[in-house]
Amino acid sequence: MPDPRIAIFIPAYNCAKTLPGVLDRIPQQVKDAAEEIFVVDDASSDGTDQVARDYKDRRGLGSLQVYRNERNLGYGGSQKAAYRHAIAQGYDIVVMLHGDAQYAPEHVEGLLEPIRRGEADLMFGSRIEAPGATGNRYCVNRPSPHPNSSMDEHARRERPCRFNTASKPCSWFRL
Repeated sequence: MPDPRIAIFIPAYNCAKTLPGVLDRIPQQVKDAAEEIFVVDDASSDGTDQVARDYKDRRGLGSLQVYRNERNLGYGGSQKAAYRHAIAQGYDIVVMLHGDAQYAPEHVEGLLEPIRRGEADLMFGSRIEAPGATGNRYCVNRPSPHPNSSMDEHARRERPCRFNTASKPCSWFRL
């Protein structure tokens, strides 16, 4: 099986101050594995999109793309736009981190591994329970090619640790 195509999606609304730190905290091996890191700026008024572009230029992060919603779509609207983009680009795995640092980039690699091994199609964690992630959240999701699919309760299984997995592709929203 070839290596999965990975994208990192960062929703951002007025995150000019926190976004560079989030990008800095993404482990280099995760940055290297990602074909695209994309920020979806939800019509911020603080220059979040320009901060992201400046970061790309200063750090030479060629995989970083910045998309700006013309009007504020809200958190859910930004996610829908991002997952549509990821599906259209054919990504196998999408990692979602927040521009305001709610999700812990340092834990992404551990969440990617069960997906890479074929043990899970969805991984998500708790910002409360994860060691070293108090106050942070993180999520990794493989987008479903079936936009109207929903989480199957029987497919969900709990692990006796900080991660939950689902063993079949799913989406928790309608595109």
